[in-house]
Amino acid sequence: MGAKSDLTVRQFERHETQNAAKLRLHIDPDTQLRFSTNADVEDGVPATLADLSAGGMGLLTKHFVPKGCFLRVTVETSCGLTFETRVRIMRVRMTNRGPTYMLGTKFDAECKPTAEQVQALMADNLEPPTDGGAA
Repeated sequence: MGAKSDLTVRQFERHETQNAAKLRLHIDPDTQLRFSTNADVEDGVPATLADLSAGGMGLLTKHFVPKGCFLRVTVETSCGLTFETRVRIMRVRMTNRGPTYMLGTKFDAECKPTAEQVQALMADNLEPPTDGGAA
């Protein structure tokens, strides 16, 4: 009667983006999770913000991060603005043998960005690129 479904239902509409991002682990003192020593952890590991919604973001990275971990994400917009937030990894999927991982995240309730911040980042990706007037 109450059959379980594997269907994922999203609460918020996702918008595709292509912003560069940096990931840093939000380390709990009790955890022993670290990025590998060959990863540039000083500034954060590189990633691409692949999609964004009012509830979270999708990130592409070459570094595996386990489900349930918290990350600090910094995104640079094309206007030069910086967007920083903390997210929790909800899903991890290898997208190719490169390897590249798609991290499905949700914003952490304690430092969730405002609707205006999310809208500004989405608007940054909706504006057509300017090429100095060249046709």
